[in-house]
Amino acid sequence: MITIHKSVILAASLAFLGAIGCGSRSPEGGVAGTTDSFHLTGPAPVSLKAGDKQTVNVTVSRDANFKQEVTLAPESPKGIKAEFAKEVTLSAENKDKIKDQVSNAITGKHTVKQTDGKEVPLSISADTGTAAGDYIVKVVGTPQTGAATSVDVKVTVTAK
Repeated sequence: MITIHKSVILAASLAFLGAIGCGSRSPEGGVAGTTDSFHLTGPAPVSLKAGDKQTVNVTVSRDANFKQEVTLAPESPKGIKAEFAKEVTLSAENKDKIKDQVSNAITGKHTVKQTDGKEVPLSISADTGTAAGDYIVKVVGTPQTGAATSVDVKVTVTAK
C-alpha cells in the first residue's frame, strides 16, 4: 500500500502551477495571521514587443473579515508604463470621493472597495525605445489600516 502525504501533494501541485506560469502571490497585507487580511495575485508573466501595450488582471483576495478599501499603485522601471484604468465617476452620490478619484486617475492608482470585483485591469506598455529584456512592475496594495503588501509582475520585452 502506498501512502502519499498531503504535503507531498501540495508541493507537487505548487510545482505544477509554477510550471504553467500562473501569477505570483503577495504576502498578507492588513493584519497578517488573522482573517482581517488580504493578498494580491499578479498575472502570469507578460510578454510584449517594444511599443506595444497589454492589459492583464491583478486580483485582490480578501479574507473573511477584511472589509477595507485597498489602494493599488503600480511602480514600473524606466521604459515600462503600468497604470490602472483612469476612471472618474461624477455623481451627486459620490461628490465627497471625487477628489480621491481624480488623484487616483492622475497617478494611475486604483482604489478597490469591498463591493468591487476581485479582478482589477492593469495596463502595461513598453516604450518604442525600450531595450529587449526582463523587467519587474511592482504593484503595492495599501489598506486603510494595517500593513501594505506587494506583488511583482514580470514583463519580458522583445524587439519590435
